[in-house]
Amino acid sequence: MLKELKLQEVRETLGKRGHDKTGLKLTLLNRLEEALINEGEDPETYEEGGMDEGAEGEIMRTQERLETENRDEKMMKFMETIMNRSMEKIKKKMEESRESIEKMEKKIDSLSKVVEKWFEDDDKIIQELKNRQDVTEVAFLTQEERMFDFQANLQEETRQ
Repeated sequence: MLKELKLQEVRETLGKRGHDKTGLKLTLLNRLEEALINEGEDPETYEEGGMDEGAEGEIMRTQERLETENRDEKMMKFMETIMNRSMEKIKKKMEESRESIEKMEKKIDSLSKVVEKWFEDDDKIIQELKNRQDVTEVAFLTQEERMFDFQANLQEETRQ
């Protein structure tokens, strides 16, 4: 128990723990009790002569565990920050890609309309050429028939 410690023992224990060792015994006992609680020890079970090696080792292991947990927590926060930044960049790139795709689709629609117009114009030209060919063939046949008729008439007249 703490109250059973002598003033010199309380001062030595506080000094070993890095605490102020000046003051009255009651003040020093309160300071030691607070230090023990902060270090995870039970002031009620504290024995004269300070901590044994097992308790000191346990404190060291607890401190190391807390430091590791703290380091892990910091690393998780850091990774989360990096991941969030990366996600924002990905979202931005996706939006830019979507906008680019929309622009390309508009260009494709516009070009499709131009090509359709070309095909329509080609169809009209082809139809016009067919019509001209038909007229030319008809005119040619008509002229040929006339020549044939003229030759036939000429031969008939020469025979007579």
